[in-house]
Amino acid sequence: MCQNPSFIPGFIHNLSGYDSHLSIKELGRDKGRIDVIPNTDEKYISFSKEVSDDIAFIKDGKKEKAPKIKLRFVDPFRFMASSLDSLAKYVKEFRETAKYFPKEKLGLVTRKGVYPYDYMDSWEKCEETKLPSIKEFYNKMNDSNISHKDYKHAKNVWRGFGIKNLGENSDLYVTTDVLILADVIEHFRDVCIKTPLGTLHHRGKSN
Repeated sequence: MCQNPSFIPGFIHNLSGYDSHLSIKELGRDKGRIDVIPNTDEKYISFSKEVSDDIAFIKDGKKEKAPKIKLRFVDPFRFMASSLDSLAKYVKEFRETAKYFPKEKLGLVTRKGVYPYDYMDSWEKCEETKLPSIKEFYNKMNDSNISHKDYKHAKNVWRGFGIKNLGENSDLYVTTDVLILADVIEHFRDVCIKTPLGTLHHRGKSN
């Protein structure tokens, strides 16, 4: 007999590399226990949020309490230690992305997008109606510029989707990022399907 799952996995790529305190603080506003597996005092391997605490459902005419379910957030980087852009190159079929975008535009959204992180420092920038110049894509954190090939891709995406402002560009970037990660996870599951263990029931691969 199969046991019903007690959690729903959520994926945040490179979660272990960022400060997750803000996310946990927001989750703490609602009822339900939060469990954390720390890597250090500042960074976490995984964290879980208990939900369904007071939800009830009708069964055989009787009102029963729903079983407690946890949202478990894990870092795909702990399974696949590569950037999302690199991992996307191994995906043969973008099933999730194809549900949201027409076939003729998949070539624009099946690779990691290009985004001017440091330039987007205010809500007012979201109203700008032109793509910033290539020099505005400089990334202070990595001390690096984007290539002309990447900038050409950014322009093709802008034109291909008829983007009107940087706010729409940001929305598309976030959407494609989530969908590519979903396809990477599905591809990883397909590769591991022959293993006896459910890969996503773990928080990372063993050393």
